[in-house]
Amino acid sequence: MSSTELRVVFRVRGVNFDPDWITQRTGVAPSRAYHVGEARGRSAELAGWEWQSATGPDDEPLIATLVAELGPHADVFRACRDAGADVRVTVVGEVRGDVIQTVEQAEARRFMVWPDEEFQPIFDVDRVGVSLSEEAIRFLAAVGASYATHIDCEYQAFSGGGADPRSTA
Repeated sequence: MSSTELRVVFRVRGVNFDPDWITQRTGVAPSRAYHVGEARGRSAELAGWEWQSATGPDDEPLIATLVAELGPHADVFRACRDAGADVRVTVVGEVRGDVIQTVEQAEARRFMVWPDEEFQPIFDVDRVGVSLSEEAIRFLAAVGASYATHIDCEYQAFSGGGADPRSTA
C-alpha cells in the first residue's frame, strides 16, 4: 500500500444556481449535490455540486480523469462561474512518511548527505508534489476555476539505526 493517498475534488458552489441543472446539462452524476438550506454549517446558505475522483497515490491520473469526464462540459461550469458561483479544484489527501533525523539514518536510506553542510531532517515519502498538465490548466482556465491543495502529512520518527526497514534483503 502506498503511503500517499490522494483524490481530486471539483466543486461548484453558489447562491444562484440549481445543482440539478448541472447534472441535467452534463449527464454526469455528482458525488454530492445540495440545494440552498440542505447543507450544514457555512455551506447552508449555498447550493453545491461536487465530483470526486477515486483515491490513488498519484494526482496526475486523477486529474486526467477529471479533465476527461468534466472537460467536455466546460461551458456548463463556466456558465455557473459567470453567474457568480465559485468553481474550484482541490487535491485532497494524506501523505505518510518517516522523519530522517540523523546523517546515519539518511545514509541508510541512500539520501545524499553533504559533509560540509549542517544536516537538516528529511521527510521520506513516496510522493508529495502535485502537478498540473497543460490540458488541466486549459480546463481550469476555461471554467474559471481556482486550484488548491489540502494535503495532511502524518509522520513518525525513523527508528532504524542502520538498515533501511523497507529493504527486502
